[in-house]
Amino acid sequence: MNDGSGQSSRHAAVQEALKRASQKGNDESVIYHLRHGQGSSPPTADETKSLAEQVLQRATNECRRGPKQKTIFQNLGAMAVQGDPELLLKILEQPEVQDASLNHPQGGPVESIRPVRKGPATSKGWVETSE
Repeated sequence: MNDGSGQSSRHAAVQEALKRASQKGNDESVIYHLRHGQGSSPPTADETKSLAEQVLQRATNECRRGPKQKTIFQNLGAMAVQGDPELLLKILEQPEVQDASLNHPQGGPVESIRPVRKGPATSKGWVETSE
């Protein structure tokens, strides 16, 4: 998967997460930042839409799986794709993908903060006013 530009090592964390998801049979969601081929200039809004569609079409044709959900962020030069890890790995291999990250925190969903004690919340120094 290394195209000589360090792409494989740059995407190593995302690749590992997708491999784990594939082994568990889970879908995953990834945000991809796009570029023009090997160039580093960010695409315009119209170019982003076109690039995203081309990348998705090629990856879908290669693995015969389509995305479950996709969002193209035209003004940011990026797209978010949810689907089978095999598809997401194929997208990652495309030359237009400059960077990628998982679309959720590494530790999983954010856990809510549990209260220290049960009962109504009270505040020091606050005065009740009735209006």
